[in-house]
Amino acid sequence: MRVPESSNPIRFSGSRVQPIVVSGDAIAAAGLVKLSGTLLKNARATEAIRAAQADLAYVNGKMSQTTTDFMEARAKLRKEHGNDSLDYVNAYAAFTRDYIDKVALDAPNLKTKNKLFIQLNTLQLSELKGVNAERDKAFKEVNTELFNQDIAATRTAIQNNWRDWEGLYTAAVGQYRTANETFMSDTEHLVGVTRFTSDVSKDVVKGWFREQTNKLSVLRDIRDGSLKAPEIQLMYNQLTFEQREVLATSMLDEYLTFIRAENTLATRNDDTGKDAFNQAVLSFYLADPRDNIKRQKIFDTIKLSNHMTPDRLIKLLAILAGHDSPDNPAVVFDVRRRIASGELTQFEQLIDVIGDGLSFDTARELIPVIEARNNVRFQNAKRILARSLGLPEGLIIFDPNEPKREEQAALEELERFFSQNPNGNFTAAAEGILIKHEAKIQAKRQSDIIRRKEQLKVLETEYLRSPNENLGEKIATIKRAIERLEAL
Repeated sequence: MRVPESSNPIRFSGSRVQPIVVSGDAIAAAGLVKLSGTLLKNARATEAIRAAQADLAYVNGKMSQTTTDFMEARAKLRKEHGNDSLDYVNAYAAFTRDYIDKVALDAPNLKTKNKLFIQLNTLQLSELKGVNAERDKAFKEVNTELFNQDIAATRTAIQNNWRDWEGLYTAAVGQYRTANETFMSDTEHLVGVTRFTSDVSKDVVKGWFREQTNKLSVLRDIRDGSLKAPEIQLMYNQLTFEQREVLATSMLDEYLTFIRAENTLATRNDDTGKDAFNQAVLSFYLADPRDNIKRQKIFDTIKLSNHMTPDRLIKLLAILAGHDSPDNPAVVFDVRRRIASGELTQFEQLIDVIGDGLSFDTARELIPVIEARNNVRFQNAKRILARSLGLPEGLIIFDPNEPKREEQAALEELERFFSQNPNGNFTAAAEGILIKHEAKIQAKRQSDIIRRKEQLKVLETEYLRSPNENLGEKIATIKRAIERLEAL
């Protein structure tokens, strides 16, 4: 095939222009060469992709197997050496090193070997970091336990030899310093020394207390915060209020354990002994507050009882010393509600609340109320009075603005009558209280009528001077109120 002359390339030669003739076969051959080059490039790219995929599959497979082998090696070496052993860490490090060298050596080519080597070393570093963390944790736990045992032994030694506390304290602070240099953090060191210093103050006071002959007198001094030994007072002053409370309670427990062990009679825990104890405690609370000698005698008969708890002992000592905690209105209300509903029926339940929102004086007033729950005559009289007053049974009202508060006060008056006359005529007392209450209500009603009539007179005078709708409505309202009060 001939190419048209008009389409032939032009060659410049000197001043003459001559056409160059290119055959169709030459063009076709050039196309084939270009196509073969493209195919070759594509084949090489495909081969490179396949090689990379093969490398990736090989590396992933080896890494998966390595992870499994490392896990099995850890379990075996832990069994042989133990978690917290340095031999275990060294053995595991040697195993991983040899394993990596062997696996990398078997790689099919240098490129794959390098990739595998990098990933294997990364895994090894992660593994060894975890192993060392386990060892460090175990090392700290073991040493912390041993250290705490040493500190506990030091505290016991201080309690038994409180006069030598300074030397023992200095030695223990040195132990804390050594621990800080090996396994204890700075924060743990600071907190530990601070706590230990407070504990030493408590241990010195406790050790001194054990040597005292009149421990009950010392306990009172501790509750008051005034000790007769100046050096012990200095140690006691280092404690917070909460720490003093804990110390006093622990010494009370120790004292009670001591006296019970020495008094075989007090170790008998039978129902008869408990009833006698409860009756004695009740007599203590009911005794005249001005007769402290009588209460002291009662206290002396029950202080050694096996039924005496530290909490009760503290409360009785506080009362003997003339200390009484204030009433919490919410607590008093709840106690009265529980008594009225029948939830609180035993004197022992009331004792548990004294000093925790219920004052001693209020408790003395409530004791007869509890006893009255079991008195049929009183309950009948109270029920009749409540119905006459229009009060639902068990209702308790303390709000002075509550309309029924006056009626509730009348019921409380009957309870006071019972406390003063446990064998009295409760029905007659209830009738007298009701008459007095109604007279009081009637007097209040008459006073209200008089007051409203005076208001009415003022408004009517003002209305005559300046009639208006607003004043007229007020006058009508007051008149209706007066009519209702006069109809009662």
